Amino acid sequence: MSSKLDSALDTLSMKEIISATGDEKLGRAEKRKRSDLVASVQHLPETHPSILLAAHNKATYLDFAGNSSSTNFENAFEQLTVKEIQCAVAEFRLPYAEKRTRHTLLESIRRSSVLQNAVLSAAELKAARRRDDEERLLKKACLQREDVSSKSLFLEEVEDSVRNECLTRFIDRTGNASCRLIICVACAGEFSVSEATELDLHAIQHRDVLRPYIPHHSQELVDGMLLYNAAISLQDNNLRGFFCNSCLDDIQANKTPALSLANNLWLGNIPDELAMLTLPERILVALSYPAAYIVKLFPKKRGAIHWDTAGLNSGLRGNVSTYRLNTSAVASMVEGNLLPPKPSILAATIGVSIVGPNNFPERCLPAFLSVSRCHLHNALLFLKRENPLYRNVVISEDNIMQFPESGVPDVIVSSVRHLDDVATVDSEREDYVPEDDVQDVFSGSSTTFIFLLDLINDI
Repeated sequence: MSSKLDSALDTLSMKEIISATGDEKLGRAEKRKRSDLVASVQHLPETHPSILLAAHNKATYLDFAGNSSSTNFENAFEQLTVKEIQCAVAEFRLPYAEKRTRHTLLESIRRSSVLQNAVLSAAELKAARRRDDEERLLKKACLQREDVSSKSLFLEEVEDSVRNECLTRFIDRTGNASCRLIICVACAGEFSVSEATELDLHAIQHRDVLRPYIPHHSQELVDGMLLYNAAISLQDNNLRGFFCNSCLDDIQANKTPALSLANNLWLGNIPDELAMLTLPERILVALSYPAAYIVKLFPKKRGAIHWDTAGLNSGLRGNVSTYRLNTSAVASMVEGNLLPPKPSILAATIGVSIVGPNNFPERCLPAFLSVSRCHLHNALLFLKRENPLYRNVVISEDNIMQFPESGVPDVIVSSVRHLDDVATVDSEREDYVPEDDVQDVFSGSSTTFIFLLDLINDI
């Protein structure tokens, strides 16, 4: 039994021995070296039958496949150097004496079909590498001959037809038509026109895959399909739209596109009552206050020493930062289910810092800090009617009357802080894109504030 087991272990590779023995029966250290693995298997009598069976099956397969034929082995052995043969059988840990010369290697390998297969595989890999090298050299030689033949045309004048063809191809690839961006009607993503296909919406097959996953009364369906209607066009009384390649492939395969609006990704349009709300107004209609907003404003012109009131709202730049908010302290300021809260909530959630000259007229604070009674009232009525979370909310007319008809609340104006460290602002806006230091920075009447809004939830 011992001799048969040793012969079987010599026939199998380490991976085959581990598979026949069972990975759970061997330790991690025992599977690193072949000698340790063989010693461990020899001390596990219950695994000997499976080892013998695996060796028998492998020998039968090898005999059937004919991979160990003596002719093929002799040819493969002749193609390899001694070093290549040693690398091919390195896994089997042959004794040093058997690896010293080519003759001793041949005698050792002939005694094991597993070693012969390893030599055959190494010879096949070497032959494949040789074929790749020959193909590479052939291509290089062909390119060199082409270069030699084209040297006679160097610096010769190009014909007008060639020049016109190049210009035409360049314009076709870089013109407005080729670089145009379109919107996919299925997923509302923006793509290049070359990445999409325009189709007649009535001729689409498998329309069922574009039916809304969760229907809603505000959805406007086209033949039962939930699409991005803004991207649909009417051509010759036919509704047409672009589909990106990814969505089109899924539709043709009768699958709902993963990023399509129909796959529960439809949000709908923001109602006008909510879309027009400013930052303070959004806080006043909110049920919770997860963040505080610190608005920093500074002159658009570098090194400004005074404010030009003629173009104030177009000469300011700024950013909005958010910080964790003590929600328990803010909750104490909220009266039950009354909305909106009193103006004091704005002093706890919005702060304004002005970096620059001290003569900034506070009455000219930007419009995004203003509050309108009408907007507040309409937004709360809409939320109470449409949002289940607002059904128990009581609209406080008294609190609404404490806000201005249309303007910046006094609590925000009184909390404005002035900082005169203009050098810090100049260092903050240094980046890779230089600014245009022009004399007239108040060139228009539109607001040019920049808002960088990062919401940090109070966990």
